[in-house]
Amino acid sequence: MRLQTAPRHAGSRRGGRGVAARPGYRYRGALPCPRAPVARRLLPVLFLLAGCAVAPPAPLQVEAGDCAVLLEAVERQVRQHGVRDAEARPVRGFPYLRVDRFLASWRQEVREGPAFREWVRWMRRLDREARAVELANLPAQSRMGLERLAGGNALDTLEECADRRLRREVTDPRRRVALRRAAVVPDDYRAWKRVLGLYPLTSFLLHAGIERWHRRLLALHALPADALPVRGRLVRYGPPPARPVQVPRKFPFDALGIPRPTPSQLETLFALHAPVLELDHAAPYDATGAPVRDEDGRIGVDTTRPVAYRRLSYARLGQRVLLQLNYLFWFPERPREGPFDLLGGALDGLIWRVTLGPDGQPWVYDSIHPCGCWHLFFPTRLAGIPLPAAGLEERAFIPAPAPVPGPGGRLLLRISSGEHQIIHLGITRQPPQRTWSWGWMRELRTLPLSGGGHRSLYGPDGLVAGTRRPERLLFWPSGIASPGAMRQWGHHATAFVGRRHFDDPFLIARHFRWDPP
Repeated sequence: MRLQTAPRHAGSRRGGRGVAARPGYRYRGALPCPRAPVARRLLPVLFLLAGCAVAPPAPLQVEAGDCAVLLEAVERQVRQHGVRDAEARPVRGFPYLRVDRFLASWRQEVREGPAFREWVRWMRRLDREARAVELANLPAQSRMGLERLAGGNALDTLEECADRRLRREVTDPRRRVALRRAAVVPDDYRAWKRVLGLYPLTSFLLHAGIERWHRRLLALHALPADALPVRGRLVRYGPPPARPVQVPRKFPFDALGIPRPTPSQLETLFALHAPVLELDHAAPYDATGAPVRDEDGRIGVDTTRPVAYRRLSYARLGQRVLLQLNYLFWFPERPREGPFDLLGGALDGLIWRVTLGPDGQPWVYDSIHPCGCWHLFFPTRLAGIPLPAAGLEERAFIPAPAPVPGPGGRLLLRISSGEHQIIHLGITRQPPQRTWSWGWMRELRTLPLSGGGHRSLYGPDGLVAGTRRPERLLFWPSGIASPGAMRQWGHHATAFVGRRHFDDPFLIARHFRWDPP
C-alpha cells in the first residue's frame, strides 16, 4: 500500500466551475481517502499504526491539533505493544500529568500560587519520566515512526505541548479545581474480591495466620546471632568503600516545603545509611544480583553482578516532609519446599527503607519483599510510641528495635536462606566479603534485551510476569491483586487485613505517635 498526495484541482479561486482544493491523500487501492482537514491530520497516525510506507510528514507545530495527533499516536503505540508504565497514575482529563500517593496527598492543600505551580511541576516530571520509559520500550520501528511524525524528538515535542497547555490550565480557576479533584490514586485493594470472598469472615482466618508468622519471627529475633540457624555459609554483601564525609543535615526546599537534596548530597545519604546484608548461602537462589531479560523477554537474575537499586521517597509528619532512602535487592527465586508450599516461585527480593528525621538521623527502618509481603518495622530510640491497631487490622509489626550503629558502624541484616526474611539486626564495622554496585529503581523500567531494545521488568498492571504464587488462591479475599507476585513501586499493598500501602506518605505517622525534640 503506498501513499501519494493528490494533485490540486484546477479552477478559479473565486467563482467559475472549478474550486481550489487543498492537497489531500489518496490510496492506490480499494479504499477511497477523504480530503477533510481532520482526516488529513489523522492519516499520518493511521498509516504509522498500520505500518504502511509513508513519506516523512512535515514537522508538527506545537499547536493544539498537532499535539493531540502526536499524543494519540503515542498512546496507540503504547497500548498496542503493551509498554504502559504503571508506576504513577495518569490524571484523568490532564493527559500530560501523572500522580502518585505522595503528590495526591497535597491536592486539598494547594489551591493557587507558587505551591500549586510546584505541585503541577512535580506531576509533569512524573509524566515525562513515564513517557521516556514507554518510548524507550517501544520497538525501534514504532519509535522512529513517532519521531518522523513529531519532526524530531517525540518526547521533547510532547514536553513543549505540555508546557503550552499547562500555562493556560493553571490560570483557569475551574481547571485548577478539576485538577485537584482528578489527582487521585486508587488503592490496590479490590472491593469486589472482598465481597465475593466474604471478607468479614475470612479476615479472621487471615489474621490468625499473620499472628502465627509474627510469633515465629519474634522467636528468631529473640535469639543471639550465633544461635540462629544456618543452612549454608554466611556471606556479607555491602556498599563499595567511600571516603569519610560529613552527614548532610541542611537541604534546599521547594515551594511545597519538600527537601530537595543535591545529587552529591543524595549519593552521600545513600552511602552513609546503606546496610550490610549477611546472606545464608545454601544454594544459588540465595545470591543477590541484577534482573535481566533474554532476547525472548524471559526474566532472570545475574548473580555475578550484585546491585543495590535506590529510590528516594517521602513521608509526611504534620507540616514536615521527611526523606526516605529505599534499597532494593533481588534474588533469583524463593524456592518451593514441597508440593504444598504456596509461597515459592520465580524471583524474590527485599526492600529496606530508612526514614530520616529532620536532623538527618534515622528515625524508623522498615522492610517489605517486592510482593508487598512481610512488612516489618524497626524503630530507633528516636521513634515515637507505636500505636495500636483498630480491631483486626494489621498493626505495625516490630520484631525488634533497631540498634544504633555509631561512628564507623553499619546495620547488619541477617537474611535467611530460601525465605529471605530478616531474622536479626546487628552492627558491623568490618568490610563486606562482596560489594554491590549502585543502581536506581528507575533502571528496572527499561531493562536492555539481549537481542536489542528495552523492556520493563514490570507489566502494564504493575506486576512482574511469571512471578505468580499459589498463595493467591488462598489470600485473594484480602482484595489484593495476585498476592505474592512481585510488583512495581506504587503497587505494594502490605496488609492482608485492613488497608495499607508502602508508598503511603502518612504510613509512619499512622503507626507511631511522635514526640520529636
